Amino acid sequence: MTGCDALSHHTGARRRVCTVRRKFSSAIGIVGLVLGLVVGLASPLASAAASHKTPAGALITQGRVLDVNGQAAAGARIRLYAEPPRTVMSPMQPGQAIRFRQVGSAVTSASGRHAIAIRSLGVLQAEANPDGIVNLEITAMVGSRSGLFVFPVQLMHAADGTLFAVSSGARRSGPVAANIRLIGLPRFSPAQPAPQCGITHLLRTSRPHWAVVGQTGAIVGGINQQFTYEKGQSSNLGIGVQQLNGKFSEQGTFPSSTNQTIPFPKLGGYITKNYKTEFQYGLYAQECAPNFTQVYRYWGGAQIQSIGAIEATYCAFYAKGTAPIWQTTRAATVGAGIGISEIGFSASAQTGWSESASVQYWMVKAGQDVCGTHGPPGSDPRIVIVGAS
Repeated sequence: MTGCDALSHHTGARRRVCTVRRKFSSAIGIVGLVLGLVVGLASPLASAAASHKTPAGALITQGRVLDVNGQAAAGARIRLYAEPPRTVMSPMQPGQAIRFRQVGSAVTSASGRHAIAIRSLGVLQAEANPDGIVNLEITAMVGSRSGLFVFPVQLMHAADGTLFAVSSGARRSGPVAANIRLIGLPRFSPAQPAPQCGITHLLRTSRPHWAVVGQTGAIVGGINQQFTYEKGQSSNLGIGVQQLNGKFSEQGTFPSSTNQTIPFPKLGGYITKNYKTEFQYGLYAQECAPNFTQVYRYWGGAQIQSIGAIEATYCAFYAKGTAPIWQTTRAATVGAGIGISEIGFSASAQTGWSESASVQYWMVKAGQDVCGTHGPPGSDPRIVIVGAS
């Protein structure tokens, strides 16, 4: 009997975490971390109209499973897990393990397709973070091959008290698409007990890494600009799943929230800046699934990086003395938004801000055009720049 055989689901904020003595095959290698950063919307109340509302019992995810040759994987066993909240995951130390709660299951069809509905969203409430976000994980397994995909949803209550979920940060309607490619799993020796699906081991943690969480810019003078990363801001960070060649590929996202407010300095014109803070990552081994890496905890810190001018062509005029603030939009993808130096990897980042983080400009000396890179400043601008390109 392993150290985790007696694990039970927690009630409230309490959950038993144990140290596991099971030794993994050498095929479970600690090669490195590979992650991309996506900063999503921290308050779906502001964007619920554009998000998919999933009533209890409705379809929450669907997709397709392919084998190592890219062919449909028929008869794959699909398990849907709810990951414990950050208050449970972050205190874990290397060598400890925890059991994820299974909340759904399915078997793929002849074409490799699967679909999972959660009968009652109430089962997710025990795993929800204070902001209502629950991290859901899908695993697929056929024989000794498995795959994994992770995505967040946010639980909310309608005016009549009905519990529903919105896809955290998703721009498309409908259930979350979870397409999985199977990879080989390490084999346990005959002397080892059979794996217990859902038990997740923390193998190690990385050092903190800087990640881009905001941008401002101006190609004119006579203005001030400021980015604020506030307490409660939720950043969706990419999940890296280890492949057969030892490298990691991104398979879904994982949200991490701050516990402090960082008002970056107010700056002048003729400059464009990236704003960074640090996150720490963990490398995990889950029984019946491949190794994966995701954010372990928010670290903190503040750093400003000068970058080249950004082209923005969707403009609106703002008069002298105005000071517009953007709080409910997302920015475009930024290359090399986060670097994991342990393996020399540079990941992309999608920066933005929510109701708990903001970009503000002050028209000090004269009125100016304020421009979005993907849409007008009053709609969906993504990145907002002062001055027409």
